[in-house]
Amino acid sequence: MDKEIFNIIQDNNNEYALYVYGDIISGSDKWDESDVTLDDFKKATDEIKPNTTLNIYVSSGGGSVFTTQAMMSILDRTKKEKKCHIKAHLDGLAASCASFLPMVADEIIVYENTIMMLHKPMSGAWGNANELQKTINLLDKLENDIMLPAYMSKAKEGITEDKIRDMLAAETWLNAEEINDIFNVTYIKEEKQAAANIDYSIINKYRNVPQDLKKSFFNAQNKVKKPVMDQEIKEMVARIKEKAKEWA
Repeated sequence: MDKEIFNIIQDNNNEYALYVYGDIISGSDKWDESDVTLDDFKKATDEIKPNTTLNIYVSSGGGSVFTTQAMMSILDRTKKEKKCHIKAHLDGLAASCASFLPMVADEIIVYENTIMMLHKPMSGAWGNANELQKTINLLDKLENDIMLPAYMSKAKEGITEDKIRDMLAAETWLNAEEINDIFNVTYIKEEKQAAANIDYSIINKYRNVPQDLKKSFFNAQNKVKKPVMDQEIKEMVARIKEKAKEWA
């Protein structure tokens, strides 16, 4: 079976591959084929047989906290009920929700080009002070009950909750060495080529995106768009030539 953006494959070594190479969304309506829904995730993990290994490959800008929470619960049950060993491979960008989703894995693997971004949960809100306070309380609960325990479960000795809180508040971007300094991960010193479908508008959503990452996003976006633009120009020229023949 060919690898797709979101797919699960079993090889001959009783190992499965699950690709989270897109935005983690709520609901079932996808804006892009790479979007990962909870239904997709559950159907894929339901296929896993007992006493096997699940390799999750992540390159995502994040998305819905609630969907991510449910995915983590599914993975936790898969580990306990099916005795499945889970490895999370951070192939490229693991931002926002995609930074704490892998924490449920038994082993996290990072590469030289891995980037992790942590930030406080965010939400839009409208209404009076009481209604806005409800949103604030919910965001605090998400941070305290979901995100912090996930990060701390893989934090190295000496890394405190206050340290993680400060990183969340500051919108922190970590390279592979920094991830290795903070979390218990396996650091493989080679680059991983990830054909991820990242939403490049992410660079406009956050305030602390590293300059070199902005540059790499810009270059990657141009590589994606240029062939499409070239084809569109060719088609436009062909249509003009056809019209010119009609007018001649």
